[in-house]
Amino acid sequence: MSRSADLGYTTGPSEWRKDKSDETPFGYGQFISIWKKQADGAWKVQLDVGTENPKPTTQPDEPQLSFPSEGRVVASEKDLAAARRKLTQAQKKLAGTTRTDSTAGLLGSAADDLRVYREGVFAATGKDLARLMLSVRRGELTQTQMGGDISAAGDLAYSYGKYTLVRGETREHGHYLQIWRTATDGAWKLALDYQLPMPTERRKPFG
Repeated sequence: MSRSADLGYTTGPSEWRKDKSDETPFGYGQFISIWKKQADGAWKVQLDVGTENPKPTTQPDEPQLSFPSEGRVVASEKDLAAARRKLTQAQKKLAGTTRTDSTAGLLGSAADDLRVYREGVFAATGKDLARLMLSVRRGELTQTQMGGDISAAGDLAYSYGKYTLVRGETREHGHYLQIWRTATDGAWKLALDYQLPMPTERRKPFG
C-alpha cells in the first residue's frame, strides 16, 4: 500500500471451481488486483488480471504484507509532479533498454524482490528467479502504454498497455501490467511485471 493509503495491490495464488461446493479445483493460477480508495473511503478494484499455471505441489507461502511505516503522507502538488517526471524518466529508460534486450532491461529497472508473471508457469519472485524466467523469453520488447495511475504520496504507481516481443522470427503480441514503487532514495523501481499473450498465441510454447 502507498504511504498516502489510497492505492495498493494484492497478488497470490488462485483456484477455479465449477461450483463453490466442489472439493477439487479444475484450474490454478495467480491473480493481481489493483485497489484504489474512493472519495467515500471505500476500496474498489481498478484493474484485475491473472495467469494460469500447473497444479501446485506445495502449500502457498505465508502472506507478506507491506503497509506504510509512518503516518499518512500526501505529497504537495510540486512534489507529486516531480514524482511523475521521475516515473516517466524511469519508464523511458526501461523502454530504451528492452527494445534491444528485454531481460536486461527489465532486470536493470527492477527492485530486488521483483515479481514476474507469465502464462503457463509459476510466478518468479526475486531477481535470480526472474532472470531465469525472463532469459527463456529474451527478445526485443516494445510497449505502448494505455493507462495507469499514481498514489497521492507519489510512491506507488502502475501502468498497463500493449506489448510486442520479437524473438528471432517469432513475434508475440499481448497486454502488460507493471507496478512501480519508490526506493528509499526516491528512485522508481519495477516491483511487478506481468505479460499475457493474445489468445491465439497462448498455445505457443515458451523457449
